Amino acid sequence: MTTEVLIKIIEDLQRGAEEILDDKAREYTDGKDRLHNFKTIGNMLGIDPAMVAMVYAYKHFSSITSYLRRRETATEEPLPLTEPLKGRFQDLLNYTKLLWAIIEEESPPTTTFAWDHSVDAKEPVTVYEQG
Repeated sequence: MTTEVLIKIIEDLQRGAEEILDDKAREYTDGKDRLHNFKTIGNMLGIDPAMVAMVYAYKHFSSITSYLRRRETATEEPLPLTEPLKGRFQDLLNYTKLLWAIIEEESPPTTTFAWDHSVDAKEPVTVYEQG
């Protein structure tokens, strides 16, 4: 696969993921907090909202894994999916982004860590400010 084809595939996947994220925001948020659903469910279940997001992400990862196993072992046509495989990848991308957002929000304003080579980590640097 050429770099150009790979870039087009990734851009298409990302564009679809962003559309899904925007569409579902109306359904799963309170209009102000994009992480509202994870916090509410986490509170109801007595678990960290990050774990809620992780479970949602894992659901899609597990579905993709099952698809690959069936494809590898099927002697006939693969079983039909209840939703498109591409959508599962897009949801997985979104849930990992939302999981990261939850972790970022729960953390105090962070400083750069030694593994972050995008900036000089010798001096602490505020990455973002919560407001």
